[in-house]
Amino acid sequence: MTITSESNADYLLIRSVASLKDENDLIQHAMLVFDEYKKHDNKKVVLDGLATEFPSDLFPYYDLVQFYTEKFPPEVRDITLACIISPEYTRIGKFWETVSNNRGFKYRAFTSLREAEEWLMGE
Repeated sequence: MTITSESNADYLLIRSVASLKDENDLIQHAMLVFDEYKKHDNKKVVLDGLATEFPSDLFPYYDLVQFYTEKFPPEVRDITLACIISPEYTRIGKFWETVSNNRGFKYRAFTSLREAEEWLMGE
């Protein structure tokens, strides 16, 4: 798992290269992404997950969002996050987005950087 970042005037770009197999990998990935986020002072984030493989089962994503709620500080809800995923993960991305939004997070899944940036800049 490799997580890198660069900040610009508009948002923080976090890039992920990983092969996530299960819930434990998802949680480890979330912790690494959050650690990278904490290095910067930007509440708008694009998470480029195009080079990341995600588990296909939906249930771990429910538990992942529960992990955000229980283990991350409350200010994690102040982050506006646009996650870019490969089109093959659209179903998973929309499920994660719905569960996240239902828990009070401002997270959305996209399949292109342009769409992600447009949404993020509109928030």
